[in-house]
Amino acid sequence: MSLRKYLKGGISTLWNLSDAHIAILVDVGKSGEALFKELTGAIKSELADDKQHIDFYWGEKKVDVKGLKKSHHSGFILLEFINVWGGN
Repeated sequence: MSLRKYLKGGISTLWNLSDAHIAILVDVGKSGEALFKELTGAIKSELADDKQHIDFYWGEKKVDVKGLKKSHHSGFILLEFINVWGGN
């Protein structure tokens, strides 16, 4: 299953997102992930891991690269120390 299909069947139904909006989200996400990979050399996860909020394996760490947020426009980055399940 592609990321686009996964999003279409998941969050898009909750938030009523259009196909165009999903395409933008996927593009922004892939651009951010490509930059992260280029800067760190991390290994991209498989889609099954992606669904569990694991985008990359960076050494011993599992990393969820966050999408574009309002704070990025002000020059800030977002670091998540506690994940959606309360883990580090």
